[in-house]
Amino acid sequence: MKIHHPIHPNEITPEWLTYALRAGGVIKKASIKNLKREILGSGKGFLSSAVRVNIEYDKVEWNAPKSVVVKIEPESKAQQDIGYQLHAFQREIRFYKEVARNAPIRLPILYFSVDEPPAYSIVMEDLSSFTPGD
Repeated sequence: MKIHHPIHPNEITPEWLTYALRAGGVIKKASIKNLKREILGSGKGFLSSAVRVNIEYDKVEWNAPKSVVVKIEPESKAQQDIGYQLHAFQREIRFYKEVARNAPIRLPILYFSVDEPPAYSIVMEDLSSFTPGD
């Protein structure tokens, strides 16, 4: 089965997110039954659209996140073009895969990423319950 990676927040589906979290080794047997999307920083995203996704599973699985943050390409063609020129998604993906573990500050865990234009995406830990530093 060919998976359709989202290019719009409404395309973040239970099926796709189940696929992403399984591929990332975050869940094993549970499937996402329902989800609720919340656009973060509406109108403020420059090189990506960020969406907090609250998750309801079909069964309890230890360590399955209750929410995640999904970053996908911005809807604006001009912003996408800038992102392509700067290799913005590739850089962010490489940062989380290669550098983040050595950072002296707490960063979100990268659960899954897609480095395939035009459907770049990043699924990461939701740290919204933490208190921001200065």
